[in-house]
Formats: sequence, C-alpha cells, structure tokens
Amino acid sequence: MKEPPCFYALKYIYKNLIIIIASIIATTVLVNALFFPANDLSKLINTTQFQENKIYLVLRGTKSKAGIIAKDYNTYINSATHIAIGLVENGELHVYHISDEISDRGDNFFHETIFQFIDRNDLYYLSIWELEKTDIQIVSTLKKELEREEKKMFYFDHSLLLKNDKYYCSEWINSIFEQQNLTILKKKKIKLNTIPKMYLKRDSLEYYPVDSFVENKNIIRILDWRK
Repeated sequence: MKEPPCFYALKYIYKNLIIIIASIIATTVLVNALFFPANDLSKLINTTQFQENKIYLVLRGTKSKAGIIAKDYNTYINSATHIAIGLVENGELHVYHISDEISDRGDNFFHETIFQFIDRNDLYYLSIWELEKTDIQIVSTLKKELEREEKKMFYFDHSLLLKNDKYYCSEWINSIFEQQNLTILKKKKIKLNTIPKMYLKRDSLEYYPVDSFVENKNIIRILDWRK
C-alpha cells in the first residue's frame, strides 16, 4: 500500500526537527564550555566538601605564566603555575599565598577567598589537594601562624633565591610548613638554559616546584578543573 504524500512530509519534518534539536544542544554545550567555564568551576567548588580540621594546597594555572613556569620547572603537572595554602574559615575556603602581583595592601601577600583566587580571565587550571594526616592541633597552630604572617609585609623574590628576605610562592609555602615540622614540598636543582641563565645571572637554580608534593600519598586531590 502506497503511503500518502502527507506521511513523507511529516517524516521529512520530523527528521529535520531532530537534526535542529541536536544542533541546538551541541551549540549550547559548546557555548557553555567557551563562555561559562568559571560558572562551572564555581559550581564544582560549591559541591566540594571542605573541612575545618584539614589543610589544603591549591594549584592554579594562568596563561600569563604558562610558558614561563609550568613547562620547564614543574615536575608532574604542566598546567600549574602557582600554589597557595587553603584553610576553611567561617564555612568557606580561604587561601594564603605570595604572588608577583600587588595586593590591595601594597605588597605581594594575599589572603582571599577561593572565589577571589579564581577570579581571573586567564585562568585555565585549578586543583585542590587535601592533607590527610593532620589533626586539630596542627590546623590550629597553622592558622595562628598565618595570622602572624599576615601582619608582616612580603615581597616577591624575582631572583628566585632561597636565602634572602623575599619569597616566591612555593618557597613561602615551604617555609610555613617547615615551621609546623611538616615536609610537603621537595627541593630541586636544575641547570639553566640561555635566557633564564642571563636573567638570573647564574648557571643553576635550586627551588621548590609547585607540584613537588604530588607523589606524597598523604595528600589527596579532591578537585581538578581544566578549561
């Protein structure tokens, strides 16, 4: 029996309708991925459980530092360009860090919420790591130490030297943990190639890679986001 013409018309419309709907869904997903990654990250952070009796390490990757730091000086995570210490305060994750940018107080020390920390147009990576074997006393002592540190003025160490009165991000993090008798970051020494060698005016660099804690089995990654 031959199908009426209207049957083929409806079939054609239905087929094209499916194609249009699929295209809209695909476009929506693409637009969200391109233009709303920060919203997705905020949702991810809001659904992650942070505990007041835990210490966190927060790794951030930004395009402004990607070619300079991550590729040549990291050990495990090429996306990470910066590190901060995280603690829960009033139910929200706060981070402390030293940056080469100038803070509102006029130096290079920052104490901000995790959402202020990620509020960057060039952000493309974030991971948060939890120190498993910490007790309330260690966390309490660390909080008091960070409160004391916040009263000081800190300036970024562009020379990347370990023995002076300035700090770069991972060096300061290491100094804080050393005061708590915690070994978290590992020191590394490398030979410098032409440009860094000329800039730093030395043949080698001894430093703390921001990701040098990754093999520590007591430090667990609880959040990982890439743009």
